[in-house]
Parts: sequence; C-alpha cells; structure tokens
Amino acid sequence: MKKIIIFIIVLLLIGVGIGIYIYKGKKKGVEIIDTDVVKTGNVSGFLQETGIIKAQVGAQISIGARATGTIRMLKVKVGDPVKKGQLVADIDDREIVAQIASLQDSIRTIENEIKQENELYPVKKSSLQKDIEINRSKYLFAKSSYEREKMLFDKGFSTTEQLDKAKTDMDVAYNNLKSSEIALEKLNKEHNLTLDSLKIKLDNAKNTLRETQVRLSYTKIYSPIDGIVTQVNADEGETIVAGLQVANLITVFNPNMLEMWIYIDETDIGKVKIGDNVEYTVDTYGDRKFEGVLSKIYYEPVVKDSIVYYLGIVPISLEDAKFLRPEMTTHVKIKVSEKKNVLTVKNGAIKFEAGEQVVYKVIDRSKNKVERISVKVGIRGENRSEILSGLKEGDEVAVKIILPPDFSGKKQVSQKKISKS
Repeated sequence: MKKIIIFIIVLLLIGVGIGIYIYKGKKKGVEIIDTDVVKTGNVSGFLQETGIIKAQVGAQISIGARATGTIRMLKVKVGDPVKKGQLVADIDDREIVAQIASLQDSIRTIENEIKQENELYPVKKSSLQKDIEINRSKYLFAKSSYEREKMLFDKGFSTTEQLDKAKTDMDVAYNNLKSSEIALEKLNKEHNLTLDSLKIKLDNAKNTLRETQVRLSYTKIYSPIDGIVTQVNADEGETIVAGLQVANLITVFNPNMLEMWIYIDETDIGKVKIGDNVEYTVDTYGDRKFEGVLSKIYYEPVVKDSIVYYLGIVPISLEDAKFLRPEMTTHVKIKVSEKKNVLTVKNGAIKFEAGEQVVYKVIDRSKNKVERISVKVGIRGENRSEILSGLKEGDEVAVKIILPPDFSGKKQVSQKKISKS
C-alpha cells in the first residue's frame, strides 16, 4: 500500500515538473502586434448624450367640427396624405342653406321697401310743397284783404260784418298754410324714421346672413396643413353638436416638421453652446448618421430619475425627416471642441497605468524593443487623441502589445496583455 502511494506521489511530481518545463518553454518576451505613428492632424472632442425625436410646434393639427349636423361624408382615412386646403369632411348643410335662402329673400324685400320709400317720398313732398305755396298765396291774399277791409272800416267805409269776415278768411288761410307746413315736416320725419328702421332691419338681416354663411363654411372641413392623417374620430352618418363633442374630428401630422430634443447632463452643460455641430443615430438605421446644429438650449431644467438635464434643440432637415418618426430615441454626439494641426495618436495606444497615461514607444520593431513613456493628453477624439507632451511627430508607438510579467521599462507593468481600448 505504501509503495502505491509513493508511486502516485512520484507521478504527480513528475507531472508538475513537466508542466513547469512546458510553461517556461513557451514563455515569450515582448510581442508587438499593432502600431501607430504619431502624426499631425485634427482632433475633435465629443459629448455623448441621449435625445428624442419630437414634432415641432404646429406640426400636428387637430381639426375640430364647429358646425352642428350629420357627417355627410368623410373623404380621408388614417394614413392618407393630404394637402393644405384639401376637403377632408363634409357636414349636412341643407338646413343652413335654407336659412340663407330665407335671409336673402328678406333682404330683397327690405331693399324693395327702401326703394319704394325713396321713390314715393319725393312725390309726396312735391305735392305738399305745392299745397304750401297755394296756401301761402291764399293766406297772403286773405291777409291783404283783411288789412284793406280794416283800413276801410277805420275810415267808416266798411261794416263790422265785412271786417269780421275778412278776419275769419285770413285766419282760415293761415291755419291751412300751417297745416301744410306741419304735414311736410311730418312727412320728412316719417320718411327719415322709415328709412332708419328699414336700414336697421337690412343691416341686421345682412349680419345674420354673414353669420349664417360663416356657419355654412363650417360644414366644409379642410386640412390647414400638408401632412398625413393620423386620427379620424368619427364616422359618416354620425351626428355631432358643435362645442359639445368631436373637438378633434381629424388629426393631421406634417412629418417634415421634426426636431430633436437632446437631454444634456448638467455636468456637461457648460461645455456646449448654440451652434455646436451634432451627429446622431437611431436604432432602426444603425449605420446611418444624421447631422444637425444645436439651435437652442433651454434654461428650464428637466429632472429625470433624480438627474438634472437641460434641453438642447436641433432642427431636422427635410431630407433627414423622411427617415425619422416622432418619439424615436437618438444617440447623440455633440462636437464641443476641435484642434487642428496637432500631434495625434490612436486612442488604443494610450494606456492608463498607476494613475497616469502612458504609451509604449517602439525602439526596434524587429527586436520587439519598446520603452514605456508618460504622456500628457489633450482632446480625446473618437479615434485619435491629442498629444501635448512625451512624443514627437514620427514616433512609432504600440497599439496592441503583449508584455511579459517581468518587463522593465521605465516602470513595471502588471498586466500581460494590453489591447485597444
């Protein structure tokens, strides 16, 4: 039994020894897999934010019914394209049309009455004026006769009866003159009152006609914008009451009037400004990139999940709007900085070790010889970063490299493999 145990232990020791031998046999030194050359170029810095596609103000219009009646015809259905001014619904207008015809008859009647009044008035006036002239002549003659009779009476050539008769004739003639003048004055007043009354009736009838014609226009419902019908909330034959129901009879949406709302984190708001270029994608078109410009930044904060955001607005071009829909989520990159003609290197060449940024400068590619260099990094772009110090143009640096555990550059490296970040 003891021999068996000893035999097993020996086999295990031999296996461990073989494993160590194989491991040490495969152990390699530095292996450079991929490199990049430090070169002059342009670098842009971006902020990553989330956005959402929204309809602009006025892009979606709810068309209500302002007339009471039965829907005689619906000319559109959901999904139909419509043009501005296109008839989309028709409400039964027969009652209103009858009211308009009645009002038009009333207006014609009143206008005829005014015409007759204006035609008869001059005739009546002329007749009364002639009566006044005749009565004035009679009065003047009677007055002259009375004055002559009184003169004769005073001289004793006439009697009391003759004087009294002359006085009576003068008074009668005077009264007839005054009656004629009063009649003319009355005619003028009645004419003016009649015309005023008829004109008021005419104005009221015309106002009522205009109001009724407006009501008639409400029976024809037109689209106020170009767009697509997104809702139809009634059926043909349905009776509607203006002001009580179907405030939203048909909804039309203009798909070209879109904008993007970007939720900018409060920690980033100081880095962005109006006019910054924006690039964004949506999930349904993952490979397609859309571009725009930040046109507004709202001061009012938006709090979501206890995080403070500020809304940035990006108008969407007509060409891009063809591919987008309201409420789509967007993945946004805001270009917040740019430097031109600066030293750059691939992002994967920059490593983060022991709290500092380093690169592995290639000394001899054929011998896999590298040197660990501390660098100062400026703007970090999508693919390349700005190098402020530590390297010069033309330097070759490792992007992917395998290092042995005991590698000794300027500082010891703990990991074995560093790949593109």
